[in-house]
Amino acid sequence: MALIDQLKTIATSAHVAGDPVAVLYATVTKTSPLTVNVDQRFDLSEDFLVRTERTKYLVAGDKVILLRVQGGQEYVVLEKVAIT
Repeated sequence: MALIDQLKTIATSAHVAGDPVAVLYATVTKTSPLTVNVDQRFDLSEDFLVRTERTKYLVAGDKVILLRVQGGQEYVVLEKVAIT
């Protein structure tokens, strides 16, 4: 591996380590299987979602807060957003 490639890898790793969590907003589009749409950009299926006890009973149309786990392969459905 060339030196420049090694430096790019190190820089990328440092950036990821400094940004361990991202907060995202999503809308439940289906409940069986659970699917959410994130900021009208992409859908996440149940395979990528980790639900808390408080988010077990979501319905289509609910707005939720997601926390993206470092690496971006899992998203924790943190809470339902109250719309007033």
